[in-house]
Amino acid sequence: MTAQHRTPNGYFLTLVLPVINQGARFSSQPFANADELVPHTAKFGFSWSHNGVMIPNLPEPLRFLSITTINGTSGAAISDVLHVPPPPGGPRNRATANISTAATPPGFWGDYRIDTDCEFAADGSKWRFGEDLEIVGNYPSFHVTARTDDLAVDLKLSCTNVVTWFIRTPIYTHLSLLTHYDGTIIHDGTTYEVNGQCTFEHAVAVGPYSIINQPIPWSWMRMPLDFFTYQVVDLGDGLQLLFVATEAEGHTALNGAYLRHADGRSIALDKGVEFEVVENQVSAATTPDGAHMPLPLRFRWQTPSDSVLPIVLEGTVDAPFSWGLGNGYVGAFSFTGTVAGSSVNGRAGYIEYIDRRI
Repeated sequence: MTAQHRTPNGYFLTLVLPVINQGARFSSQPFANADELVPHTAKFGFSWSHNGVMIPNLPEPLRFLSITTINGTSGAAISDVLHVPPPPGGPRNRATANISTAATPPGFWGDYRIDTDCEFAADGSKWRFGEDLEIVGNYPSFHVTARTDDLAVDLKLSCTNVVTWFIRTPIYTHLSLLTHYDGTIIHDGTTYEVNGQCTFEHAVAVGPYSIINQPIPWSWMRMPLDFFTYQVVDLGDGLQLLFVATEAEGHTALNGAYLRHADGRSIALDKGVEFEVVENQVSAATTPDGAHMPLPLRFRWQTPSDSVLPIVLEGTVDAPFSWGLGNGYVGAFSFTGTVAGSSVNGRAGYIEYIDRRI
């Protein structure tokens, strides 16, 4: 990528945020504060929040389930809706939801007015998105139901206290709870009884739209986060591996690798984590706003061999991508490599991928 002019927000994301972020340190401690799991509408000055249930290990042909929402608007290139004008009430009044599996491309995407289409309980006990998606409960137990033209989802979630904090600061928190799921998914007339380990995720943050609740005409005021990938790998035997890589204006914002087990073991590494696309898909994807986005076919993760979490893992995307996570895509991959000295391989990989770099 060519060098870009750097903005104040770009410097914040790549130089300041990594210093003030306490995520890796707190990831070694049990999760105990359900007050973290609230919408941005319940926190003064906050402009967006996020929910996610990501399951990487479903039977064929489903492979994975992605239920992700962005509530409010972050001001970042990777997540802001660009092809549909904001609703009455401004960008903070928008919510979007993606519901996808490998069997249902191009996936489901819903666009909602929070004040008329949604219901967000101030304590986080209910999140409703029209008639399409509902997440109800209190930590550690939640009930997720979703219905699209292709899917009917009914899952009970039991969250553990094993938490990964990608970001933990006073103005932005983003966490993932190791979670057990059990329930049914109906697709194409077949009911799948499913259970296993997944992730339950939540974020809440301030942003440019905390200051101004209307489309921002000045590019320097936006958050120039322009590359993002997040991946969940089920290693079996209770082990789950998470990866994240982000960039802003050609510089790393956060790269991390996280290994965790339901028995409470957890390792977080946010230094020296490298992500590389080895080979792209033959054709770039065209997003709804007309951008051409290269999507990976093969990729590699690597961490230092002398780190607390040595990893060399190669992935191959082997299911269709579906659009609808922010301004990008979700999909599935198979993998092979070594993690903490043990050889691993399988097909239970879930990928989120957004590349809005110029």
